[in-house]
Amino acid sequence: MSLNKMKQNWAAQRQRQERQLFEVIEIPYDGLKLRMEVTSDSDDHDMHFDLVNENGEASSQKYRYSGAEGKILQNGKYLGAEWIGMMSVSYGICCRAATVVKILCNHWGLPDTLQGLNRLIAKRGPDREIWRLALTKPEKGKPSQMGLVHLSGLAHTLQDAGEERGNPDGAVISQVAIALQRQRQGFGLLMHVVVAGYLKERGYKYLQTDMVGMNTDGEIAVWAAMENKGFPVESFTENYELLRFMLDNNFINDVLYDYTSKSMDTYMGGELMSMEKAEKTEFPQYEMDLTQMDSLTLRAKEKKG
Repeated sequence: MSLNKMKQNWAAQRQRQERQLFEVIEIPYDGLKLRMEVTSDSDDHDMHFDLVNENGEASSQKYRYSGAEGKILQNGKYLGAEWIGMMSVSYGICCRAATVVKILCNHWGLPDTLQGLNRLIAKRGPDREIWRLALTKPEKGKPSQMGLVHLSGLAHTLQDAGEERGNPDGAVISQVAIALQRQRQGFGLLMHVVVAGYLKERGYKYLQTDMVGMNTDGEIAVWAAMENKGFPVESFTENYELLRFMLDNNFINDVLYDYTSKSMDTYMGGELMSMEKAEKTEFPQYEMDLTQMDSLTLRAKEKKG
């Protein structure tokens, strides 16, 4: 199964998960009565922000960005107000990496939860933590290629993600989508500023762009605009090396690394590419230093738009 298809299935699964509303932020902005609804995913990897206009239509279309297809897709209806846009933020780099690890687990036929991996490890015993994957069919006189996965390494990755929520440090943007009729009206920039202020007040030190799929031209343009407006934003480039990290730390063997890097693809920087190509590509990235941004200044910039 391709990474695109797995990401579609994963996105559908996430949409079915129940989210708990735990805060509403009122935002005075250009004469509109806006509010930001903050919800939490049941898997504890992301927090979600929905921007709505209370004076707008009583029912409106919601959207989400699909990294599998590299475009905005419809995502149900919002009732009670006009839905303007959404933004999802991973609690940290471990949480963002865990989402990709879950996709890889699905690709390799392994449980994609910490509980599932721990049950498998307990069932197999401490001496059988290496999972073997036959990547090719055996031929006469030639054995099949065997990919190897260290189950405890995957479990530790998901465990680290679960612990990260209670230790605010650096958050990673995982998704942004604006309603089609509200694009190019400043709402993307507004959402980033509001979310930055929210994270700042909860002890986060920095906010950074995503590399897995949300580093689109539109997202990079918003960050460039924040830099031009004087926010403490630093630009840099980075390549995508999660699979290489797993190889270097003996989570997987070189056979599985070669197979996966060539067989899985996703949209990165607006282009569909294999993980092998992504590892060799330098992507534009941004990071905002929240410790250098006063919360009152953030609030003022929200009101000015």
